Amino acid sequence: MSNPFDLLGNDVEDANVVAPLPPKEIVRNTTSSKKADVPPPSADPSRANKNRPKPTGNEAAFKDKNGGRKNNRSREAPAETTGAKRTTHAARRSSDRQNRSGKVDTEKRVRQGWGDNKKEVTEEAAAEIDAQAEIEADKAEEETPASNKKSLQDYLDEVNSSGLNKAPAAKKSVDQLEDAELLVKKEEVYAEPTKVKSLKSKQLKSKQYLDFDVNFSDSQSSAKPRKFDNNKGGPRRGGKSKPAKAAGEQKPAVNAKNFPSLA
Repeated sequence: MSNPFDLLGNDVEDANVVAPLPPKEIVRNTTSSKKADVPPPSADPSRANKNRPKPTGNEAAFKDKNGGRKNNRSREAPAETTGAKRTTHAARRSSDRQNRSGKVDTEKRVRQGWGDNKKEVTEEAAAEIDAQAEIEADKAEEETPASNKKSLQDYLDEVNSSGLNKAPAAKKSVDQLEDAELLVKKEEVYAEPTKVKSLKSKQLKSKQYLDFDVNFSDSQSSAKPRKFDNNKGGPRRGGKSKPAKAAGEQKPAVNAKNFPSLA
């Protein structure tokens, strides 16, 4: 009976036998358009641009490898924040909602806006005098009713005194002016033309009249129209004359013998 394990070969290590090399791993070039956050192998950090601006804001937070929720959970909170200004609640409340412009209302502005206490008595007395004068004026207007009547003479005097019906003054004509000189504006020629354009005068069209005598004839002419008789062999309109028939000529009689048979 044969040993089936002979098919697997000899497991005994032989010093003369060379172990086969592992196969070389083949890496396929990627065609993805995604950028890897790893510098390329050909990058030289010594030749990098040192003046390149660093990212800020969301971009800096996105590229920060030490940030993030997972990394912050492993860190401990700072015991004290350096450089922070400590203020109590009472100190903040005293300065809150206060005018910080530095402008303050002066006494003059307060007096102009709210009135001066020293002049209050004199102003009240002047106001009472003005009120009494207005009341007396109203009473006088009520006692004397206004009359809408006017006499004719008063109306004519009022119209004549106004300048509505005054006749306009006559304007002086040129003949009435004394020692008047007629001024005619002369056109000055600053640059004389070198060539004078000759204008061709066109000959005007003249109308010619013809003299002729006109004679009118009667509407009905005396000449009678010419008549033609077809029997007499006269000429027809647009055709030749028809020869006259002989006296003894007769038409042949219609008989079946004169026609050939169709059988």
